[in-house]
Amino acid sequence: MVQALDFEVQANIGDLVGDQMVVEITSEQPLSRNLHRAAQLLTQAAEFMGTAYAVQNTQQGRDCLALLQAVAPEVTNPSFIEFRDLMKANAGQYGADRQKFMPDKPLSEMLPKDRSRIIHALTRILNTSETNAEVRMMVAEDFMDNPNNQPHKNDSGGLLINNGTKLPIEALEALASQAKEDEGGLIERDSFFATAGLTYLHPRSRLFASREDLINKVTFGNIGEGFTNSVNFTAIPYIQDRELRPLLIKAVNLIGRALKEVKQDGTQPGLEFYLRATMNDIATPGLDLASDRALLDNTGLLQVVIRDVESYSDRHAGVRQDFDANISVVRIKETERLKTLQGRVLELEERLPCDDNFKHTEAPKAGLILISDLIYSRGPSITQSMLLAHSLPNPDDIQAIGTKKNMFWNNIMTKYEHILVPIMEVMYGRDFVLEHDTGLREAFGMFVIGHEICHAFLKTEGIQIAFGDNYPLIEEPKADLGSIFSMPKFAEWNYLSEEGATMAQYVYTAGLLRSIRMSPTAAHGRGNMNQLRTMVENRGIEWYNGLPRNTEGFNEGVSISLGEICTIEGEIDSNAAKAKVAGYCSMTPQIETALNRLAHIPRDVVPKFTYFNQAF
Repeated sequence: MVQALDFEVQANIGDLVGDQMVVEITSEQPLSRNLHRAAQLLTQAAEFMGTAYAVQNTQQGRDCLALLQAVAPEVTNPSFIEFRDLMKANAGQYGADRQKFMPDKPLSEMLPKDRSRIIHALTRILNTSETNAEVRMMVAEDFMDNPNNQPHKNDSGGLLINNGTKLPIEALEALASQAKEDEGGLIERDSFFATAGLTYLHPRSRLFASREDLINKVTFGNIGEGFTNSVNFTAIPYIQDRELRPLLIKAVNLIGRALKEVKQDGTQPGLEFYLRATMNDIATPGLDLASDRALLDNTGLLQVVIRDVESYSDRHAGVRQDFDANISVVRIKETERLKTLQGRVLELEERLPCDDNFKHTEAPKAGLILISDLIYSRGPSITQSMLLAHSLPNPDDIQAIGTKKNMFWNNIMTKYEHILVPIMEVMYGRDFVLEHDTGLREAFGMFVIGHEICHAFLKTEGIQIAFGDNYPLIEEPKADLGSIFSMPKFAEWNYLSEEGATMAQYVYTAGLLRSIRMSPTAAHGRGNMNQLRTMVENRGIEWYNGLPRNTEGFNEGVSISLGEICTIEGEIDSNAAKAKVAGYCSMTPQIETALNRLAHIPRDVVPKFTYFNQAF
């Protein structure tokens, strides 16, 4: 059985892992002794939970994890550290472009030539013969190094149909029959997925009993004209799964111990509720939303997420959910200040350069936004992109109650220091950046906060359904442009200095390149291509010496560009959104030239959390 693995990279602070720099992430925000101990216990629980989710993704993914565990005590060559870090960063992970992440050099070449001890360890871990262990090791190596080697589906899949789904009974019977025949238990029919509301949930499919049992429990009762009743099925508890049980029992026990520490502290009732709900969700049947709901009620000092948090389409496994764990300490003063700004969103929206009919007449419903320092983070691939913030929960029915966004201030400023500053030095010169460091730093922090505030702009009910995949490519530019447009008001209201407001435009333009080069195929990256190309068209930015630079008409360009985006959203014009995405959300030779000028700068940072090494 694959045991819990430490997903933290072993490279030293300042080293590069691929094109990402290892950096220290910590906080000066203190916790009580009980909360400090609770947080440590939860980090341990997250390792068991994270490994359990990783095991579920693919058969090769499981073999890669087993290989990691087998080689750990056997390899003393320093190259193994690099091998392990690259493997954790790349093995079996897929980007937004649905292409497999690949390391810069073949991982298999970093393994020792004498592999007999590793194969022996694999035999024990995978509970198989040495011959089979050797074959699976070769498969894992090829999977890591060969971009054309795609993963096999897991061999114990299942079909999950959302409660409340209504389908013509013939269609449901056909799907159930196909599920029964399919060896992997997965059904890849995008037309059904798109039109019928089915959810193919690959990782959690392992939590069901046999496919036969699942199919037999589907209720085929008719409602009205040939539509089925809400589907009923029985899911077995996570903790009864043969392979996951050892990991998840340990995770639940550790969460329980953390809960005792939180209760002894006595100041975090919302966290108590959340930890109880999380234990319940892991150890009881069904797809309970208790922990999603409880997440909203934890508004205290210690913020915890330890669950599956992101759902996304995956061509190999239908819809996949990825595990994530984040622990942070709230910055109370900054959070309270942000709340006052949230209360003035309507004043900001009134200034938008678009038709007043698109704007709210009453203050829009505001979700909770916290500013905190991240002290621990783990996920399926810790090095793909360090979080600046997350917005949870994901389920629509819980979002109808409320949302909670957590902004990780120490991560935000770490990215400023290690990524944005070097980019600005290339664009504006080192002397300029040193001279205006205080204003630039202040502007970056305010820009990120303003971005989140500006998502609330405009009456856009139903826009996500209308725009589909194009929605984030319009919405993210709206939030960015709205933030830079609002900088004068932020300064007027004393949320930043006049110098900070002046420096904001330099931060904005450099930030476009930062986001594009970090994730050129993801929503934020393509959304920034949209902004950059639009701002050039509207003469707020121009190309000079292979780099973008702001013109004297920058502010006017922002106003025109924001007005265009707001009109598309205000009219909920899906055709205009589609045309905007097709025409502007793609790479150009000028952008590619600019990115090449920045090739020596790390693309992103890899966190090395040191909070628990400190004494408070």
